[in-house]
Order: sequence, then C-alpha cells, then structure tokens
Amino acid sequence: MRVVIDVDDNVYVRLFDCDYNSLDDMDKACTAIRRGTVLPEECGDLIDRKALLSHTKCTYMDDCPSGSSCDKCSDNCVEVRDIKNAPIVIEANKGE
Repeated sequence: MRVVIDVDDNVYVRLFDCDYNSLDDMDKACTAIRRGTVLPEECGDLIDRKALLSHTKCTYMDDCPSGSSCDKCSDNCVEVRDIKNAPIVIEANKGE
C-alpha cells in the first residue's frame, strides 16, 4: 500500500534526523498517515500538473477537444512528448 501524506517539515526532521523521538511527534506522524491519500494499487506515474501546464500555449485547454485542432488554439495544446517528459513526482505502482 502506498499513501501520500502531508507532515510538518519540523516533525519529519525531528523524527528522522535527530536521535530523540517524542511521543507527540510520533502521534502527529500517525495522524498524517490516517489523513493520507491511499493510492490505487495499479496507478500510473503521478506527474506535476503545474510543470506540464507550463508547456501549453492554449488558454482554452478545457474546451479543446482531445486529439484535434480547434479554432481557439489551433495546434497549441499540450503535446504527447511533453506529457511523456513531465517530471514524475511518484513512480507508478504496479500492484503488490
């Protein structure tokens, strides 16, 4: 199982970079895990949407029919190579 969590930077540093672990920090880490997002067993690579959108010139991205040109953006939508080269935040999960 893979879980994406949001934990305070200071708590992380104290838990992993110090010789002392407080029960309060461990409790905060457990709470972060409980509130985390479980990833589907066989999800693909999770990419940085912000980085990908920086490659598009199309201001009408939501209205552009996928795979075709339109009057609003011609051929300025995100290209397949940009999607393939988007920075990977979390590697694909092939299942257990």
